[in-house]
Amino acid sequence: MYQPLLPISFSRPASATEPKGVVYTKPWVVDILLDLAGYSAQSNLVDALAIEPAAGEGAFLVPLALRLVASCQRQDRPLSDCESSLIAYELDDASADTA
Repeated sequence: MYQPLLPISFSRPASATEPKGVVYTKPWVVDILLDLAGYSAQSNLVDALAIEPAAGEGAFLVPLALRLVASCQRQDRPLSDCESSLIAYELDDASADTA
């Protein structure tokens, strides 16, 4: 008979900078993940679509936008071409305002 796997619980008290339920991604982690995903300014990001489903305070959104703008400039295209290249969602108004 197999034993079901139980979730491992890891409890860490929330701090003033990381309220309970919020996880802040370090910039170096964002850079690595975007690089691994191939989201690079050397690529044609203007004709691609990136979706940020939980923008938070912009840990991914800002680097996504910076890479998108750099890709657009590299191709000598107007920034208006990027209008539909990046979509972000955030439920928390304060976090969205920060992003």
